Amino acid sequence: MVCQIGEPELHDQVEEIVQCYMSNPIETGGRILPVICYRPHAKSKPIRILMDSASSHSFITVSASSYLHCPIVEREIELAIKSLKTTRECTADKVSITLDARNRVIKFNAFTTPHILSLESLDLPTHIKQQYKLNEKFPRPPCDVDILVGIGEYWRMIQQVAIRVSDTFVLLKTPWGHIPCGTDWTRDSRETEEPTCLITSTERIAKALEQQWKLEEFPFDNSSKELTRDEMRAVELIENVLKLNEKTSRFQTGLLWREDPELKNNYHGVKSRLDQRVKQLERNPELGRAYKKSMQEFFDSGVVEKVSDRQPDKTKDVYYLPHRAVYDMTRVTTKCRIVFDASAKTATGKSLNNCLYPGPPLQLNIVAIELRFRLRKYALVGDISKMFLNIDVREEDRDFLRFLWPSNKGDGNPPDIFRFTTLIFGATDSPFQALTCLQKIVQRKVESNTCTKLEKKVCEIIKNNTYVDDVTTGGATREETKELYHGIKKVLQAGHFFVRKWATNDPTILRSIPEEERAPTEALYSRSPTEEEISAETSTLGVRWHPGKDVIVFNQHGRLKEENKNTKTSVASLLAKLYDPLGLISPFVLIARKIMKTTFQEKLGWKDKLEGKMLSDWEAWVEQIQCLEELEFPRFVENSPSSEYHIFGDASQKTGFGAVVFVRTPDTKKRTYTSKLLMARSKIAPMKEISVPNLELKAALLVSELATFLMTELTITKEQIHCWSDSEVTLWWLTKNPNHLTPFVGNRVEKIQNVKLPFQYISTKENPADIASRGCNVEGLKAELWLKGPKFLTLPREKWELPKVDFSKIDPKEGVRKQNIFTYVSLTRPLKGGTDKRVDLDHYFSSYDQLMRHTATLYMCVEKWRSSKDDRRRMQENPTRAHYARALNYWIKAAQEKYYGKEINLLQTKQTIKGGKRLGSLNPFLDKEGILRVGGRLQQSALPYSQKHPIILPKQHQLSKMLTERAHVNNQHAGIDWIHFHLRQQYWIEAGRQLARSAIHRCHACNKQNRMINTRGMPKCMYSDNAKTFKRAEKEIKETLEHANKSMTILTEKYEFDWRYSTELAPHTGGIWERMVKAVKSPLMKVVKNALLTYIEMTTICKEIEGQVNDRPLHEESTESFGVITPSLLVLGRKIRPWPDRFDKTELQQPNDLRERWKHRKAVVNQFWRAWSSRYLLQQQQRSKWQEKKPDVKQGDLVLLEKEKMKRNQWPVARVAEVKMGRDNKIRSVILALPPRDTEGRIKRGTPLLITRSIHNIFPLEATREGEIPELEETL
Repeated sequence: MVCQIGEPELHDQVEEIVQCYMSNPIETGGRILPVICYRPHAKSKPIRILMDSASSHSFITVSASSYLHCPIVEREIELAIKSLKTTRECTADKVSITLDARNRVIKFNAFTTPHILSLESLDLPTHIKQQYKLNEKFPRPPCDVDILVGIGEYWRMIQQVAIRVSDTFVLLKTPWGHIPCGTDWTRDSRETEEPTCLITSTERIAKALEQQWKLEEFPFDNSSKELTRDEMRAVELIENVLKLNEKTSRFQTGLLWREDPELKNNYHGVKSRLDQRVKQLERNPELGRAYKKSMQEFFDSGVVEKVSDRQPDKTKDVYYLPHRAVYDMTRVTTKCRIVFDASAKTATGKSLNNCLYPGPPLQLNIVAIELRFRLRKYALVGDISKMFLNIDVREEDRDFLRFLWPSNKGDGNPPDIFRFTTLIFGATDSPFQALTCLQKIVQRKVESNTCTKLEKKVCEIIKNNTYVDDVTTGGATREETKELYHGIKKVLQAGHFFVRKWATNDPTILRSIPEEERAPTEALYSRSPTEEEISAETSTLGVRWHPGKDVIVFNQHGRLKEENKNTKTSVASLLAKLYDPLGLISPFVLIARKIMKTTFQEKLGWKDKLEGKMLSDWEAWVEQIQCLEELEFPRFVENSPSSEYHIFGDASQKTGFGAVVFVRTPDTKKRTYTSKLLMARSKIAPMKEISVPNLELKAALLVSELATFLMTELTITKEQIHCWSDSEVTLWWLTKNPNHLTPFVGNRVEKIQNVKLPFQYISTKENPADIASRGCNVEGLKAELWLKGPKFLTLPREKWELPKVDFSKIDPKEGVRKQNIFTYVSLTRPLKGGTDKRVDLDHYFSSYDQLMRHTATLYMCVEKWRSSKDDRRRMQENPTRAHYARALNYWIKAAQEKYYGKEINLLQTKQTIKGGKRLGSLNPFLDKEGILRVGGRLQQSALPYSQKHPIILPKQHQLSKMLTERAHVNNQHAGIDWIHFHLRQQYWIEAGRQLARSAIHRCHACNKQNRMINTRGMPKCMYSDNAKTFKRAEKEIKETLEHANKSMTILTEKYEFDWRYSTELAPHTGGIWERMVKAVKSPLMKVVKNALLTYIEMTTICKEIEGQVNDRPLHEESTESFGVITPSLLVLGRKIRPWPDRFDKTELQQPNDLRERWKHRKAVVNQFWRAWSSRYLLQQQQRSKWQEKKPDVKQGDLVLLEKEKMKRNQWPVARVAEVKMGRDNKIRSVILALPPRDTEGRIKRGTPLLITRSIHNIFPLEATREGEIPELEETL
């Protein structure tokens, strides 16, 4: 076990772990790893345990640790995992693992990791499976390793000496059964094997393929996407930190930090990697010299500075950048480039890149830049030299850009510490910051007053034709190109950016560029005897370009054949290295993609060998790679404002589908046309097999997407685009309504139709997209059909002989959705006379809102039934405003047609309605929707249309009644005039005032309110306790009366109203009404109990009780009279005489149950009278009152305030601020001052809190002397 502890004084523990297995997957070439299949329970999923005697520690995946519920022993331990020549730094948690090994328990610790490795399928010979008790059943399916057991626990799980089956194959006995280990002895030993640990990672290959295929996705332009929250934050930060130094013309910026970055000093981890790097360079002196030379360039350029503190301070916030070299010995200039690893994680598990905002992607689309590059006759490309190193970083961020380099004083000394003063290659925010600087330069130049027309053009080129630090442009003439060269240099120098490595396809332009700014050149042999220089072959955004011949070549893939191993990994690896953003060799690449698809269909492992036809096809394709060097595609494609862009699409069921773009340009001198290939796309068919017409439709969609892209990036018009397809079914679909087609077809047809570009028919023989859809070898890419398109493109349009489309042969059911037949049912009900009368839906609803909601829901359902599934998913669940508008129009038309049918017929036939007719005086007319409106005399007024021409409605229809009731309720139960005025804003209802009056009479709320007011009159004062219900009622009533008072003209008619409350927490202060309420409520509850009374009966009983209570005796009239004073005498001036209780059969002839209900009600009332009178009269014998006289409290007294739910020793102390007298001139309540308190209940200084309480809720603590009233501020 290898474990080293860091320097003691730094308290930095970095565990160095030796690990054997590192590649993914492992079991290939006959190697069998010792793997245990462990099941915690009989029905649990298997846990795979890999026995690794070469690993110093054990590991477990995060998912397995969670599944086994492993407790965490220690969190975030910094690790340095070594495998052969590499070291990987990370942080991990240490967990405790417990395994049940039959008769004992194995317990050990392990580090967590996201993934260990994957195992392929494995099978054993039959006699092995029959003879031995194996740990699991074979064949074993592909699986992942969950636990890696190191040497510490290795022999705890191996019980005895291995059973040797052959020299290279054994069986190891474990508590869970035998496990196989070794190599397959049936394998031929002469077969070559490659070291597993040196195999390219499949994850990197997959990532490379993903990046390459992203270039083919549509739409290319991502500028219209909304910024994420992190991207918006990055934009805000750079606006604050980015500045331009006017003296040096250099930008200065800062790192775009996230909130609360967690970076720990990683000096020792980076030092360990530097030591390994030095050892590697010592073994290869040539690479070591190149590495040192590149590093010396940093020192000489002044972009790094030496840090004085050789002994790093552990408490200081710094970050050290590990570095490595990328070698490319084929490059003419820089063969070694040093890359700094800002993704190296520290002990906190975070790296510098984790703590920085990357910013929004500002890089332009490579395909668009290359297309514009091909449309310029004279090409001009350059490279912004050391772009990141020309942008300074502020002082406070430089310590996070430190790195280590061996000291010149010898091996015994610690390495020197340096730090960058500029942006670096490898930081996640560097590209965004550099491109922002370019945008700032362009913006400043365009907004300046001295910007010329040429400089504006140059700024446009920098904005649209610069990919990070690569400038790719050109001009139509030599002079224009020279001007662009000088203009680009001048504009970029304003930000201290210098363009180098200029290359062009014209010797004259090249001579105008200084030699030190040129890219490497070569001799150009022309017809003249003199020898001229021309730019050597170079790369423009990854595409190889030969300036001398002005052609695009593919001669960089000659060594790919040597890397081929005839495995699935080789197929993916070689595909990832074929870079062709314009799709010029896409048919050739399509063959390899088809083979890659077949490997997935056959379910081959990444290291499985190709066999049979798949192998022969692959080997034939690999042999063709070298032939790519023979291809030469002209870079310049002739074009003019009158050029046409013809896009062809085709599909093949066995291979895929594709699209090809040709530029057709007239040659005015020769009176002919030229046609050249501009770009192409080839895509493999989906894994799930689909029909040829559907594939053809996908090809047509690809054509429309290409057309949209060309119009956006090349600023061409729709008239210049011509789309072609050889599929009659596809062209037939494009003439249909997408809603009538199946979802797959309809969705794609809708997208194509939205582009609004016509498609034309072409025969398959003349369709160049047939090559893109089927694929071809290198020779097929030299065909005239691929390079120039069909022959008719070079002819005048009048000479074209195109085939005609015959839609009659197409199956009318092809791709068409099954039609659903809707049956509309009308409900009827029979009448007594035998005739049927239609049921009107409006009679089933009592309010306008219910009627509209249900009708709108019906419209929404119908719309959903008639829509496709995808459209149905996008629809809202509730009706929209449009549905409600349709519902209202429907019922308005229904009402008008029912009562104004004759008038509508006259207007539809353009006849006038005479004045004597029903609506003649209103001058009615029909609007665009067929709704009858008032013509009137207000056409020239400035009123809204609905007020000038209100909708006419009959008074008999239910809709008119619903609208009137709704206007009454929505306007706070307004009166007749207000309802009529409100409705006239939109509707003209016959007899509108009459309808308003009847709506008010039918309103239950208005009747309830008027019941008491009309009986007793408007009250002047209300008495109640402090319930929230009463306080809310007071607010509502006062608002209503204030609104009513505003419309009053006579001051004496103003409404006056007062609401008086009893003292808080002292209900006895309202003892008068409290006692009367109790005197009525208590006997009523005892008498009625659970009696079954209807609402009318209950109301009648309460009214009779009201009469009895108001006839109660209050006092005798005089000592000589037997009469008494009652409340009814005081209010009404007479007693309330009850209705006679007897029933006379001859007078009233009602059903029998009415008499019984009457008797039951009278029995309840009589019983209430007996209970109430006995309780009330007895209470009149003695008047309860507090007779004992106690000393009164005074202002300033200190008292205890009673709290019902608190202990007495917790009652708060208060000071009497004011006393209130009752009508008997005795103190009944007081205003108390409470000291202010904070959130924790402690007393603080401030304004005291004033509350009102009854004297029965307070208890004096002390009494002040007469005449001494302390100030509240002094006592609190």
